[in-house]
Amino acid sequence: MAIDDVISDYETSVGNNSRADIQPASGDEWLVTQLLVTTNGSVGINSHTDTGSFSPGLTGGNTTPGTMVFDEYGMRPVKFLLTNSEYIRFDNQSGGTANFGFSAIKTKD
Repeated sequence: MAIDDVISDYETSVGNNSRADIQPASGDEWLVTQLLVTTNGSVGINSHTDTGSFSPGLTGGNTTPGTMVFDEYGMRPVKFLLTNSEYIRFDNQSGGTANFGFSAIKTKD
């Protein structure tokens, strides 16, 4: 992939109490522009370390720092710069299987 190419995955199925990472290859950097969740419930977007120290903007009424909760189906516009060592994780606590997705632009090789 070249710089300015679009990277996307809209069909990552993750079971309850499971996680899925958005992580570029070593040396790459991505600008994530959209996050998608196709379930309703407790689904969070956390830092890869899952320490609660990462606060990704809109919280959908959630009071736990470091988690973005999707209260309804759909996409959320975001701006996250990700590297192989600094990336984000979907955390599915919805009670069932959830589908996650993202759209990003490659900014660095």
